[in-house]
Amino acid sequence: MIENRNARRRRRALARKSGQAQASLAPTSDDRTRNTGTRWRAALLGTTAAGALALAAPGAVRAQTVVAPSNGPCVVGGTTVTCTGDLSAGLIANAPLTVLNVNALTGNITPGAGIDGIDFTSAGNIAIVGDSGGFQITTTGTDAEGIRGNSTGGGTVSVTHTGNISANGDVAEAIVVDALGGGSARIAHEGILSTSGNASEGIDAFATGPLGSTGSVTVTQTGQISTLGEYSEGIDVYAYSGGDAIVTQTGTISTSGPSSEGIEVDVYRDGSATVTQTGDIVTHGPLSEGIEAEAQGTGSVSITQTGKVSTAGLRADAIEAYAYGGGSVTIVQTGTITTTGNAAEAIFVDTRNGGSVSITQTGDISTSGADAEGIDVYVYDGGTVTITQTGGITASGRDASAVRVRSRGGTATVTLAGGATEGGSGTAVGVDFSTTFGTTNTLNVMETASPTPPRI
Repeated sequence: MIENRNARRRRRALARKSGQAQASLAPTSDDRTRNTGTRWRAALLGTTAAGALALAAPGAVRAQTVVAPSNGPCVVGGTTVTCTGDLSAGLIANAPLTVLNVNALTGNITPGAGIDGIDFTSAGNIAIVGDSGGFQITTTGTDAEGIRGNSTGGGTVSVTHTGNISANGDVAEAIVVDALGGGSARIAHEGILSTSGNASEGIDAFATGPLGSTGSVTVTQTGQISTLGEYSEGIDVYAYSGGDAIVTQTGTISTSGPSSEGIEVDVYRDGSATVTQTGDIVTHGPLSEGIEAEAQGTGSVSITQTGKVSTAGLRADAIEAYAYGGGSVTIVQTGTITTTGNAAEAIFVDTRNGGSVSITQTGDISTSGADAEGIDVYVYDGGTVTITQTGGITASGRDASAVRVRSRGGTATVTLAGGATEGGSGTAVGVDFSTTFGTTNTLNVMETASPTPPRI
């Protein structure tokens, strides 16, 4: 599974760099080039409004540009601008503005192909506050985000928006926030988010900065998220600055393409990852986990999920967590988990450098693919493992055990307090302890549980 995960990352990075969604995945760089080829936004952000608008494709609906003291439906007061009424052509805001208010719309925001609905870029702190009422933001074309917020000089980017957003093009997220240079990214959204192109997330939040910076990422979203393309996560979060990443989502998340997780969170340096999701998560493509969270540095991972998680693709785990620098992993899941693909575990955890693992799962787990464990845990360098499961675990595929723990030098305790715990055919068993270097293992089976014999 570790090798599979790294292979997936390489494929994803290659796809981004190929022009569909180019992004720097190295935490040492503050640069994030989002696309190559025929895009005009880089020139737009570096020149005057008039010159920028001239770069739009002939015949396209031009985006509304916000410039002091006022312009059309937008009124500027100091560093705050408020835009109301007919904003169908979209909005572009730049420094020295710091706050963009968008409300009281009289129609949908539907800019021309390749143009963002709302685009705000500055070197400092910026905030986008919007409420589209009964209207929505709809974009078309490559790299046309619904809402884009971008700070290039260490500022905090905040997006607070209520309303539906639909982005229909490759590399076109519904909401994207980039905080470069050490700043933080903040997104709070309520409504429906949908994307149809490749490399087009529902929400994409990114924070990076030099060593010593502590930029964090916080995403709070209520509503439905759906994506159709490949490499198109429901929520995609990267915190490279050393700060924490916190994702709270309430609603249904559905992805259809390969390598399209429901929620993906990656943190580096000392940052920790926290994911709280209430609702159902469904993914259909290969390598498309329901929830994946990873701490590359010393931070911990915490995942709390309430609802159903279902995946259908090859190597598409329902919940997947990694802590490589000694941090702990805590997973609390309430509801049913179902995977049907080969090598698609219900819960997979990998910790290194002494990190401990705690898994509490209430509900039934079912996997049907070959090599698809119900719960699969790797622990290295003395970490402890505690698994408490209430409900049945059925892993019916070939060589698929219900519970497998591989521990090196630590202790492992598995408590089964529910229905039957059954492995599949071949080498599969109910509970499989594979341990080395003096590990102590304990299996507690309550009367209501009926596992096949454990292998220790």
